[in-house]
Amino acid sequence: MEILALGLLLLTAGLVMAGMLVVGFFKLLIFLVVLPFRLLGALLSGVGSLASGLATVLFSIVVLVALVVAVPLVPLLLLAAAAYLIFRLMRPRRAAAA
Repeated sequence: MEILALGLLLLTAGLVMAGMLVVGFFKLLIFLVVLPFRLLGALLSGVGSLASGLATVLFSIVVLVALVVAVPLVPLLLLAAAAYLIFRLMRPRRAAAA
């Protein structure tokens, strides 16, 4: 009777261990299949963050150049606005319709 219980215990433990081995094997297989994609994703993420930083620097340079070019034109813009207002006031008004 004790030998039968011990045999049943070993059979159950063996099945559990075999199941764990199969599950571990499939986890390893899935890990090895997915690993190249994870590495590629990490690489692209690094390249993407590098490109994002480079784009930020380039955009900052473009804005700085635009400001350097636009600031000297502000007095001309003010003169043009003043001339527009003056010439608009000098136009003859249309007669009101009766």
